[in-house]
Amino acid sequence: MRARLLHLLFLSFILISATRFLEGQNLVVNGQFSYYDECPGPLRHVELTAVSSWRQPTEGTPDYYHPCGHPTTSVPDNLYGSIYPAAGNGYVGMHLYVDDHDYFDDKEYIMGLLSEPMQEGAQYIVQFNAALAQQSRYAIPRVEAHLTTEPIYTKTYGTLFYKELHMEECHSAWVKRFPLPQIRSDSMDWEPGVWETISDTLTAKGGEQYIILGSFTPNQEVGPVLTNPETPYNTAYYYFDNVHVEMTAPPPAHLAENNPQQPQAKRTPPKLTLADSLKPGFTFELKNIFFEFDKAFLKPQSQDALEKLLRFMRGNPHTRIQIEGHTDSVGTHAYNQQLSERRALSVKRYLLQNGINSERLETKGYGKKKPLVSNRTEQGRAKNRRVMIKVLPSE
Repeated sequence: MRARLLHLLFLSFILISATRFLEGQNLVVNGQFSYYDECPGPLRHVELTAVSSWRQPTEGTPDYYHPCGHPTTSVPDNLYGSIYPAAGNGYVGMHLYVDDHDYFDDKEYIMGLLSEPMQEGAQYIVQFNAALAQQSRYAIPRVEAHLTTEPIYTKTYGTLFYKELHMEECHSAWVKRFPLPQIRSDSMDWEPGVWETISDTLTAKGGEQYIILGSFTPNQEVGPVLTNPETPYNTAYYYFDNVHVEMTAPPPAHLAENNPQQPQAKRTPPKLTLADSLKPGFTFELKNIFFEFDKAFLKPQSQDALEKLLRFMRGNPHTRIQIEGHTDSVGTHAYNQQLSERRALSVKRYLLQNGINSERLETKGYGKKKPLVSNRTEQGRAKNRRVMIKVLPSE
């Protein structure tokens, strides 16, 4: 019982430390894609039902990735590449452009729910992470988000649209309308396998309660750029994670009466369980691990994190793990590879010295090959210098 309690505490530590924003601030329900209704199965063109509170607004079939998924839909490694979540434990992926004569306008979208409607006149920040998959042949500039008052469901595999009734004197007719994204990225500077942040502020018109991610520009106008001619997938495939909508300024006083308090939408309860963290493939970052500069010596400030990992291993005597070291991009590939391996070994050595059997421990260094975010800033480089723990199959 005590071991189970220690494990639950350790799992809570993992989940809390992985959260970038306070849950109460973010209006997006399950914005980090951690909660699921079922583990994702093999990657195939089927309706999205696995991830809680997210659905597709068209006939396109976005994909859900989670550590408990099939090898084609797992985290970090899956069919289209290898990338850890920007936050939480899961993420989604979508084809935003298809270069195929038979499917020339095909693209995919995903639609999520806000816990309450946006207030007229209030200021909001809307932000999400997107990453170009390594197995994507193309990159595109238009990666966007649209906020709407009503959900959109359209029977199309192409560019998202909705129908609006247009009234004239003698007759009426349904007219196609194409949503205009309020948040967009026009950048072509996509580094495969690296999360980029797309963010902007907006003044709400009032009542927006759904957010749709994708590319709202028709394929023939999007202007793709070839990035990986060797891949068999002739699309622009992007991962999405960490969707965040937060009020930054309330509405002006004269508009307050237009914004009556709405009952909050019921948040999806967490579906992460004790068993999830013991499944092979479950991966998390070992937070608050500190090394001497440019060395593999652990600093004393790492003691608390190391003790939590030690209690986890003692409380689950049949669990095997792989300790993975990662560096930033400063220095040569060979140097960073060696440094990441030695840092992973330092964590392993601590566990060995405290009685954990060597047969339960493996190490691997990735050097600078798997950054979480761009290395262009010191903040990004600090995030990329990390130690990850991956649960391995029992022997």
